Amino acid sequence: MRLFYSLCFIICFATFGYAQDIVVKKNNDVIRCTILGTDFKSVRYSIDDALPVISTIKDVKEFVWNGESYIIKTFFDKKKAEDFFVKIIETGVINLYAIGGTISSGVPVEKVKSKPQVQIGIGSGGMSGLGLGGGINIGRNRVEQTPTTTTVKTRYYIEKPGTGAIQEVNLNNLSATKSLLLLKLGDDADLAERIKNIDELDGKGLIAFIIAYNSAR
Repeated sequence: MRLFYSLCFIICFATFGYAQDIVVKKNNDVIRCTILGTDFKSVRYSIDDALPVISTIKDVKEFVWNGESYIIKTFFDKKKAEDFFVKIIETGVINLYAIGGTISSGVPVEKVKSKPQVQIGIGSGGMSGLGLGGGINIGRNRVEQTPTTTTVKTRYYIEKPGTGAIQEVNLNNLSATKSLLLLKLGDDADLAERIKNIDELDGKGLIAFIIAYNSAR
């Protein structure tokens, strides 16, 4: 189940006859554009093939990129709270979000002196060290370049409103993942038994668990 209001945006603009991305500003202005990428603190987009624009999380409320909805969520660590854009994977009694995957695409219009490098350092319950380096520098020298994409490892975050803050699902630590899923999904006896018996879990399996739990509610 996708977030309802984001789906409404897609339906509303389907009448234009072609796919187009959407950026919704904090003042509720809706911009139809081509999104070129995100570092989860800002979004880079072009309107009618003009030079790219970068809008930060201070100005943008949400956006829809390639049919996927991104919203702002607040993450807490020991020092401070910080906002990031997250991709909606599943919503319901349990919400599942993701950061990572394809984070930039399209044809750069600026001259790039060095290859962009992406560094994401996200700890459980913390979001420090997230950034996209080199990919959002805007220069005046336009050059023809082939379309490129940048991808990073996808990290998943689970939220059950009323049971605490968003938490990272660390798929590299099966024991911790099973404990977290039992905490959030353990009131479903069938799913709890299945979770206890898994010996490996990837993103697809995680999503399947969340869908099954929400569907039964």
